[in-house]
Amino acid sequence: MVGMPKFELNYILSDPLREKLAALDGGGTTGILLLASCTDFGLLMAGASIIFLILYQKLKASAGRRWFILISLIFSVLAMTYSGTRTATLMLTVEIVLYVLMTITEKRP
Repeated sequence: MVGMPKFELNYILSDPLREKLAALDGGGTTGILLLASCTDFGLLMAGASIIFLILYQKLKASAGRRWFILISLIFSVLAMTYSGTRTATLMLTVEIVLYVLMTITEKRP
């Protein structure tokens, strides 16, 4: 299998239950993943999106770095929407509202 270390494959194949859990319909096996589901990925991208949005607004940086932050924001929002979770969209909306409420009394130059 490509991408899975030998010790990891041996660990999965050492127990029939783990082997059944890792089996795919096509006969292959899944890898050990960092995130458990698409929902976790969507929530991670929603959190990253709000961080990128705040950095884009508040960080005094060069034009190149601002463009990088803006492109990262766009990609993280797209990744969040493609994950297919409604929770992430709601989370992003609530985070933006909370940020506005927290900074509503901030004096702008």
